[in-house]
Amino acid sequence: MLGKIKSLFVHDYTRLFAVMTIGAVLGLVASFTLSVEAIQIAKNANTVLSCDINAAISCGAVGRTPQASLLGFPNAFIGVVSFSVMLTVAVAGLMGTRFPKLFMYLGWLGAIAGFIFAAWMFLNSVFVIGVLCPWCLTTDVATLTVLWALTRYNIREHNLYVFKRMQKAATSCVQKNYDTLSFVAIAVLAVLIVIVALGKQL
Repeated sequence: MLGKIKSLFVHDYTRLFAVMTIGAVLGLVASFTLSVEAIQIAKNANTVLSCDINAAISCGAVGRTPQASLLGFPNAFIGVVSFSVMLTVAVAGLMGTRFPKLFMYLGWLGAIAGFIFAAWMFLNSVFVIGVLCPWCLTTDVATLTVLWALTRYNIREHNLYVFKRMQKAATSCVQKNYDTLSFVAIAVLAVLIVIVALGKQL
């Protein structure tokens, strides 16, 4: 049994889609929870949520801000849809499905857009709102995980519409794991920002 499980992760693409699946599931759970909480807040603005721990850590405090509903409805709704799509692609990839180049490229652009949005919300939460939302941070981790997997896959599959020299350089970075180091650096930086922010609040 263990041999069969181990064999599933022999191929690098299988590992990538496995990581992407974990990230998408994590993001979907977090987004769904935030969506339910957004509905609760809409029904009762004074409701206390399960992750309302203190003045520094509170989903409710963040959820009541304009930033949490940038397009006129809770941002979490977008997360539910986006992570559902990413989960579908990841599971299909695990099953051996090969999507067209353009499809994976557009999916990668979508992941980049999601990362930019997540980074914007994260910075607003820390430096503008001054409150951290645990479920929001979970979606940040999920977004970064999905983007890493898609970036690595698309570079190795030459799915990015770039010049040959850029493709060669990107492939070299992947082979040397520079892409992974870059994403780890982003994650470490985010953790340090959270620690400093909490230190100021406590």
